[in-house]
Parts: sequence; structure tokens; C-alpha cells
Amino acid sequence: MNHYVYVITNLINGKKHKEESKVKMSIAKKGKYKGNKCYWYGKTIPAEIRIKMSNNRKGKCVGENNPRYGIGAGSGEHHPLYGKNRSNEVKAKISASLKGRFTGGNCSHAKKVICLNTMQVFTCIKDAAKWCKRSSSDLIRVCKGERKSAGKHPITGEKLLWKYLDS
Repeated sequence: MNHYVYVITNLINGKKHKEESKVKMSIAKKGKYKGNKCYWYGKTIPAEIRIKMSNNRKGKCVGENNPRYGIGAGSGEHHPLYGKNRSNEVKAKISASLKGRFTGGNCSHAKKVICLNTMQVFTCIKDAAKWCKRSSSDLIRVCKGERKSAGKHPITGEKLLWKYLDS
């Protein structure tokens, strides 16, 4: 029989705790600050102090009174393109440069997929779906284990099995 000891590291203070000590600490704290043990239990701020606090906040940090109002290159007349319009030619150039930039294997969250029949690796599901002439959602379901196969091999006609390459 194997015994495993899990060590949990607190990311804030760097202390390390075994799973057993973590459970003990959790049990010790349970219910400690609930109900009448809570500092604010049954206490309220008096009405006159609440009114003072409210009056102190009124008119502050709103619109032009806000210390950060209008600051920065990205707002209002401080922006480099404030009051200017881009021509249709410039818009077309920007559009052309961005086309296809975040599709297929170029996308940051694209997952590599492998066809288990041919052992062919595709950079993304979209490319694999084009190759086998199926929708990408069918391939995703196979990779997740919700379906057995998706698509047929273009030459042999056998059902294709898929899997995410990283898993």
C-alpha cells in the first residue's frame, strides 16, 4: 500500500503545511468568527457619525473633482487621434493586416490535435476538421470522449479517432 504526503505551500507567506495539519487548522477556525463571536455582532454605527461620513464623501471624487479626471493619453483631447478620423484607405490597410492573425494555429488558445489512425498532427482543430471535412465541434466531442469518432479517412474511408496532443 502506498502512502502519499501532500505538502501545501502558502503563496502569501511561503509556509509549508502537510494535508493533515491543514485540516486541523481548518477545524480549529471553523465557526470562530460567526454570529455573536464576530466583532461587529449587534453593533451599529450611530446615526450622527453615519451622517458625518456621508457628508464628508459628498461632492468628492465625482467628475472634475476626481483627481484622476481626464488624466492619461487615452482619454479626451489628450488622445493622439482626438478629433481625427481615419480614412477608408487606412481602415482597409488595418483590416487587411489583422485578417487571419488570430485564426487556426495562430490563435493563442489553439490546441494541437492528433489523428490516431494516421498519427498526423494538426496545429488546431479547425485545420483537422478541414482535412476530414467535418465540423470542428464533432472533433472536439471526440477529443473530450463524448463521441467515438468523427469523419472518415479521405482515401481508406475508415472512421477517424482524435485526441488532444497535450493530454
